[in-house]
Amino acid sequence: MFLLEDGEVNSWHDGDFANLVPGSMPGRVLPGWAPPQMRNFGTQRGGMRITNVNGTLIDSRIPAQRSQFTVAMLVYTHAKHGLPNPYNLIHLMTSDSANAMPADNTGNLNMLGANAIWGIGASMNTGKTGQFMRYGPAISLGGANFTEMAATLGVQGQWNAFAMSVDGPAGAIRFQTLTDYRTISDAEQGNTEIYDTWVTNLALRNGTFLFGCAVNGPNRDSEGPLADMMGAGFYGPAYSASGIEALLRGLAKIGVDRGVTVAGY
Repeated sequence: MFLLEDGEVNSWHDGDFANLVPGSMPGRVLPGWAPPQMRNFGTQRGGMRITNVNGTLIDSRIPAQRSQFTVAMLVYTHAKHGLPNPYNLIHLMTSDSANAMPADNTGNLNMLGANAIWGIGASMNTGKTGQFMRYGPAISLGGANFTEMAATLGVQGQWNAFAMSVDGPAGAIRFQTLTDYRTISDAEQGNTEIYDTWVTNLALRNGTFLFGCAVNGPNRDSEGPLADMMGAGFYGPAYSASGIEALLRGLAKIGVDRGVTVAGY
């Protein structure tokens, strides 16, 4: 669990990010990417703002080679400011090949497809600002390499506690906030792509869990910030709905105790 209380307030911190799990290695800015700006968003210490228009990725240094896990984050998304054809922002992800990612994301990095990156993001298109929308790759619906879900997994203009629970052996993924949830399963899709991604191909995977924000595609916003974050956590089990609820409420309380409003809490 990363509480993002590191560095000096308003500084762009490129040092360690403490992991509260005893004996764990600290996180670090993925080499080549811009550091985040450390902030106090409420009345108490803690949080980071991603100000660089290319994004920021923090390497948790936690191995992502697993078929069951839950990831969670406390995040606030910002509206696009200038471009007429904006792309996705990715807020929480893992990488099968983190070390092979192009540094600083200034090129046309497809976060949802060919580069073996998968994660959750916020559509920044007009009228859909700051809502959790897409997941990918390998989950194919309608010929696309991602699943587009109803944009209700998050409340615009508020902090949102968000979790994604992956159960590879069961072929199921659950996305959940304190205001809504969505599920994707192999059974409903008539295939085995979730199972194949996290079980059959598990031995081929490498890399670590990443969190942060990165723009999908070549276009960039005219200015920042892109997103604010107060915490990110990575957990071994694939939690059920009730387990995720408890996890999200604990994460949301961190924000509330720091003096901000969290949607659904």
